[in-house]
Amino acid sequence: MNILRKECGVTAIPNFRFHRGSLEESLKTEVVEVENIKMLHEMVCSQLQDYSISESALIIEFYGYDHRMGKEMYSVRIYGIGIVGFLDSEFIS
Repeated sequence: MNILRKECGVTAIPNFRFHRGSLEESLKTEVVEVENIKMLHEMVCSQLQDYSISESALIIEFYGYDHRMGKEMYSVRIYGIGIVGFLDSEFIS
């Protein structure tokens, strides 16, 4: 299943950025387009190799409007671990 967003009537792929201690540190990390939840799961697992994370453990929730970034943000959280990153769009399945 692809996870896409609609922006001004155009379907686009959400961008993911790993969470860091501050916005400045986070902005230094690579922003990656994630075409679907499976791709997001694989990226998270590659960074957290010490954990066994199922795809269903990823929880994506509206985080709020970030005035610094000028966009709505969605947290990517792992049950029992915490927030691991952010997406820049709403999901449409």
